[in-house]
Amino acid sequence: MPCVVDFGWDEGATLKTLLHHYEEAILQYQDFWTIMEDLDKTFWIMEPENPCRSDTFRRIALGGHCSLSVTIDPLAPRSIPECRFFGSDATITPIRSKLTSNIYKWNKAKLLTENLIEILDIVFPLPEVNAQDDISVSCGICYTFRLPDNDPTNKSFGKEGSIPDRACDNGNCGRPFHTDCLVEWMRTISTTRQSFDVLFGECPYCSHPMAVKLRRA
Repeated sequence: MPCVVDFGWDEGATLKTLLHHYEEAILQYQDFWTIMEDLDKTFWIMEPENPCRSDTFRRIALGGHCSLSVTIDPLAPRSIPECRFFGSDATITPIRSKLTSNIYKWNKAKLLTENLIEILDIVFPLPEVNAQDDISVSCGICYTFRLPDNDPTNKSFGKEGSIPDRACDNGNCGRPFHTDCLVEWMRTISTTRQSFDVLFGECPYCSHPMAVKLRRA
């Protein structure tokens, strides 16, 4: 379930009563699951790699080393989702501007995919086989798409973890990087400066200024 369901084992409750509550909960999320399945079928989904029924977000490839993360409210799946863009400012800014200026066109009677296509007014890349191996989405430092999770405190320890979440802001470059890879690379360069929890350096490819925030331990 995308939300925690409290069936409430009250005094006098029976298995039949609990089953009825469970069926009601399933019916409540049918439209949400329809929305999510349509997203998976229509767009190139970068995350999660293997979506399950409880996942409420999708990271959608936009092309040009950019992506859009949408988080959907399971109880109001046709409402405007929470949106977060990833990529270089040069590429993302005009797309974000379209979202802001065209958001009034959002129609709850339509599927989320239909609204995004109309409002962003871009050609979304289609789902691709072995998309994670594509150079356009792989990290420009380690040349892989998804890093293993090396934090033993996480449940996903030893399994596949983060994907590239930082990109060069140079519109002619725009290469994506894992934050961890970028931090490690910048720390090996003598010209890198640090101010509080932010490293200031250059893109490994085009030398355009880049800044990356250190993760908290």
